[in-house]
Amino acid sequence: ELLSKTSTNLPALNFTSSPTIGLASNQNVRDSMVHLISHTHSGAVASISFSGDQIQVGNFDAYFIMGRMTPSSDSVNMMLRFSGDGGRNYSDGNHYNYEAEAMSSSTYVQSNDGGAILFNASTIGNDTGENCAFRFHLFNNNNSLYPVVVAGACHWYTTSGYHSGGGFSGGHDIANRDKIVNGLQFSFSSGNVENAELQIYGMLPQTVPANGNVNG
Repeated sequence: ELLSKTSTNLPALNFTSSPTIGLASNQNVRDSMVHLISHTHSGAVASISFSGDQIQVGNFDAYFIMGRMTPSSDSVNMMLRFSGDGGRNYSDGNHYNYEAEAMSSSTYVQSNDGGAILFNASTIGNDTGENCAFRFHLFNNNNSLYPVVVAGACHWYTTSGYHSGGGFSGGHDIANRDKIVNGLQFSFSSGNVENAELQIYGMLPQTVPANGNVNG
C-alpha cells in the first residue's frame, strides 16, 4: 500500500563508487575506515612497533586499533608509547597521562606524568591462555591545538587465571599537545611479548597537518 503511493522515479543507487558528502570544505569523504595493518607475531620480542610510514600518518588524523598480546613474564602491565620521528625512537619520558580502571571493583591506576600509557588496572599473567586483548581509538593526530589521546577497553587474565575487564584512556600531556604521533610501540612493563595479533585502521576524513611534517 505504501509503495503504491510512492513515486517510482527513484535515482539509481551506485554501490561501487564513493559518495560525496556536502561538507564545508566540499571535500570528498570515502570509506570511514581504511584497513592499514594486519600483524601476527610469534616468537619473543621486546616490543612491537609500527612506523609513521606504516600507519600512513599523512593520510589520517584518527585510528581504530584492536589486538591481543601475550607476555613472556608474569605479573606485567600492557603499555603503549609514541614516536615523534617516524618510529626511530619511542619516548619513555614522563609526559604521558593515563588512567585505567577495572569494571567490577575500585581497582585503578592513574598518572599525570607517566613513561607510557597503561591499559590494565591489575597485572596480567603469562600462564597458558593468559593474555591481554584490547581495542581503542586514537584521536587528534595532525592537530597542534590538542594532545594526541587514546580511549578504549581491554580484557586480561590475572596471574591467578581470573578474567578482568576495564576501560582506559591516556595520551600526551598538555605541554606536548603539538606533537604529531608518527609511530606506535606496544610492549609490557617487563619481559618480552611472546606473541601477538594486531589490526590497525585509519579513520577518515583527514585534515592538513598543522606543521606540514608528518613523518619526522
